[in-house]
Amino acid sequence: ILIANRCIYFKFDPCYQRSRLFFIFSLGTVSQFQLEQTLSQPKLNHQQEIAIDSTTSSNSEELDLMSIVKASQTIAAEIVLDELLRKLIQIVVENAGAQLGLLILDQQGQLSIEAKAQGQETTVSISIPLTDSEQFPLSIINYVARTQESVILDSAASEQLFNHDPYLVKNQSQSILCTPLVNQGELLGLIYLENNLTTQAFTNDRLEIINILASQAAISLKNAVLYQQMQTLNENLQETKEALAESNRNLEQKVQQRTQSLSETLEVLKATQAELQFENRLLRSEADFSDYDYQVGGSLPMDAPTYVVRSADRYLYKAIKQGKFCYILNPRQMGKSSLMIQMMHHLRHEGYYCAAIDLTRIGGDDVTREQWYKGLAVELWKNLGLLRKVNLKQWWQQQSDLSPVQRFSEFLEEVVLPYVGTEEDKTSQPIVIFIDEIDAVLSLDFSVNDFFALIRACYNLGGINSAYRRLRFVLLGVATPSDLITDTRRTPFNIGEAISLSGFKRHEAQPLLQGLTEKVENPQTVLKEVLAWTKGQPFLTQKICHLIRNASEPIPAQQEATWVSELVQTNIIDNWEAQDEPEHLKTVRDRVLYSRWPRNELLALYEQILEQGAVPVQETPLEKELILSGLVKQEEGYLQVKNPIYEIIFNQEWIARNKS
Repeated sequence: ILIANRCIYFKFDPCYQRSRLFFIFSLGTVSQFQLEQTLSQPKLNHQQEIAIDSTTSSNSEELDLMSIVKASQTIAAEIVLDELLRKLIQIVVENAGAQLGLLILDQQGQLSIEAKAQGQETTVSISIPLTDSEQFPLSIINYVARTQESVILDSAASEQLFNHDPYLVKNQSQSILCTPLVNQGELLGLIYLENNLTTQAFTNDRLEIINILASQAAISLKNAVLYQQMQTLNENLQETKEALAESNRNLEQKVQQRTQSLSETLEVLKATQAELQFENRLLRSEADFSDYDYQVGGSLPMDAPTYVVRSADRYLYKAIKQGKFCYILNPRQMGKSSLMIQMMHHLRHEGYYCAAIDLTRIGGDDVTREQWYKGLAVELWKNLGLLRKVNLKQWWQQQSDLSPVQRFSEFLEEVVLPYVGTEEDKTSQPIVIFIDEIDAVLSLDFSVNDFFALIRACYNLGGINSAYRRLRFVLLGVATPSDLITDTRRTPFNIGEAISLSGFKRHEAQPLLQGLTEKVENPQTVLKEVLAWTKGQPFLTQKICHLIRNASEPIPAQQEATWVSELVQTNIIDNWEAQDEPEHLKTVRDRVLYSRWPRNELLALYEQILEQGAVPVQETPLEKELILSGLVKQEEGYLQVKNPIYEIIFNQEWIARNKS
């Protein structure tokens, strides 16, 4: 009531007329009914009449006042930013009588147009940056933004302060009004209005009305921005809550799945443990050997107590059981032949028929193609127990019209498959053919691509003829697949299983402890020191264990590392060429120095590995040759010197001495 009475009083006082507008606008507590009552009071005289627009009557003055109040209420009631921008620019353009209206906001120090009204068309959220001086009067906009003062131009193109603005020069603009939107001293944006139909379209009174609306607009804009930020935060919070809930659900599900998987794995491991225990009983004799000793060089017999079962034994056994073609291409003296002997012994226990062919027994550059293939047939004929079942000489002569490889193929189909085995298992029990020293084919005077292609053909025929599924081939030697066959279309190596022989791991080398117990109080510590020097290289490991077992005095307690180091230095490293019996270090040396690859290139690569400690693998022929020499190993994508003994013997001085 008090505010309404003040408004009634102010109506009759021209000095306070504008204050009445601010009371109604800013306090917002007078109802529309009270406002209408206030406006309906009689005027005292003509001089007290307030002219909002010099061209309007008293009735239009009151109408303007009503429209301003309604407009401010509309602006104040809107909280959604896009709708506020739309209504604000429409109201301002309508009340000012402008052709073009732009609502410009300050976005983190950059001015951009967020709403535009022109004619009947209004667009919002357009976010056009104010960079083009020919599209917008940047001089006016920047001036208002900088000074926070309004600008009214009656004839903008001729205004001295801005007449050089490219936009004004180009468009010959007439009436322009630009006013800031300020809230508590902070610039929120600007309102830019333009009318090119007439000059003096925007008067100071119109500016007063626009400023009143701009004051409410600044408050509403601030509230709308805060509301939009709050909405965004709420949405982000809700999304985060949902994501967290989904993550928790997924985590619970994964925990359940993992628990079930671990339970199943545990059951498999229990079953596998029993199977491995059974395999170990077959692969290693459990007899008590009174003459226990280590074997240095050569293949270990099938009952050797020092045979070490490695992961390669497992992989090979599994691959053969699955009917795969396997190949073991590794450096010399890594235990290939010993593995073959043990695996044959194991498989025969399970009813498999096994044959081993050493290609060095057949011959090298002095044999013909026909002699070589017949040699293969003879070895199988003897190994598979066919001497009394088939007259090989007669059979071979009967096939004289065929090429050697065709004869050997027919031998497999007509002799091996039908005659190997008893009447009960001729069609079921597998036949495993081990071919050792496969690198001997490199010395032949003829190509054996057809031989490797035949092996591939036998595996392919297994899909057509079930009898061929009995055949399994295992190749062993010191070569790479590309050395053995150059025709990649017919090679069997891209359908086979590569078995890699690595050095003894400490848990694998436990069978070697038995020979150390008589000499040392702590054999595990001694074995650890031996493996530190050899990195599990089979020949060197067996040799050092043999030296320890045959030492004249026991190893002093707590001095194992020093004692083993002195033993290695004295008996292996010092004067190594004279002490290398049986030969091992010389074999490594000769493979490097007398390779078919240029010596200096191999030595340069080895020197790089020796200096850097590890070099990334590039899969080059030089790298493969160096690996086959046994001097370096490939581990986790890097080439490294295989063990400290090689590193000391084949050092920088040795490299320099042997470079040509």
